[in-house]
Amino acid sequence: MRDFRLLRFASLIVLFSLAGCGGGDKTTKPIVPSDGLPAVTPQADTPAHLAQRLEATWESQVETEYAKLLTDDFRFHFSPASDPVLVETYGNNWKRSDEIEALTHLFHGFTNAESDTIPGANSIDVTLTGVQYAYDFEHPDSTAQYKKMVITSFNAAIEVPTEPEPSTFPISSRQELYLVRGDAAVLPAGSPADSSRWYVRRWEDLSTLQLFRQGSGHQSVANDITWPRESRLSRSTRAGSGRSPRGNSAGGLAVEPRHAPRSDVGIEGRQ
Repeated sequence: MRDFRLLRFASLIVLFSLAGCGGGDKTTKPIVPSDGLPAVTPQADTPAHLAQRLEATWESQVETEYAKLLTDDFRFHFSPASDPVLVETYGNNWKRSDEIEALTHLFHGFTNAESDTIPGANSIDVTLTGVQYAYDFEHPDSTAQYKKMVITSFNAAIEVPTEPEPSTFPISSRQELYLVRGDAAVLPAGSPADSSRWYVRRWEDLSTLQLFRQGSGHQSVANDITWPRESRLSRSTRAGSGRSPRGNSAGGLAVEPRHAPRSDVGIEGRQ
C-alpha cells in the first residue's frame, strides 16, 4: 500500500464486551453499541470526554454521532493564512449542515456534479496531541459553561481507495474548538439541554501554511484540516461554477497526498 506519511498515527484501542448466546453451543458474539462507536467511548459529559468522543466518531465513521456533538449554531472558520479564498467565500457561513454533509461524504462517499461515484475513506486514525482547556474570551462571565479547547496538533491519517493501491492522506495542524455546556447551548431538537452534555459551537482552523501536494500526475493546494471538507467544497463549487476551487482533482478529490507532514503548531501542551 502506498503510504505518503512519514509518521504513522496509532488507532484508539477498540474494546467490545462479549456475551454468551442462548442455547448449548456457547457461541459468543460481540455486543455492538447502538451508536456504532466503541463500547468504551464516553458520553460528552465533560470537555475531555467530548474530545474522546469526537475522535471516536471520526475513526468509526459515524456521522450521526458526530452531528450530535455540534450546536445548532455551529460554525467552522477556514484559516486566513492557508485558505484566504475560502475565508472570503464562506466567511461565517460554514454551518452545521455543511459540516455534517462534508463528513458524510468523507465517511461514505458521494456522487459529484459529473455523476462520478467517489468512494468513502477506507479508514481514519485520529490523535489529538497537546490538548489544553482555557476560558472562552467571548464569555468571561460564564466560565463554567464555556470553554476553549486548544489542540496543539490535530493528527490524522485518512486512507482512501485509489488505483492501483490505496493512498494515505496525513493531517497535522493546530486547531481551536469552542465548547459550550448544554444548559447554555443553542441546540437542535432532541439534544440534551442540560449540564451533563458538552457541545462544539465553533471550530477555528489555525493552519498557517499552504501546501503543494503531488501524486498521480496532479497537483493542487490545500491545508490539512480543510481536506476532509473538500468533497463538500468540490460539490458546491462545481454545481455553481463548473470547476473546483482547488484546481486539479484525483478521482474526484480536490487534493493529493503530500510527501511530508507539516509542523505548523506553536505551543506545547498536555494530553
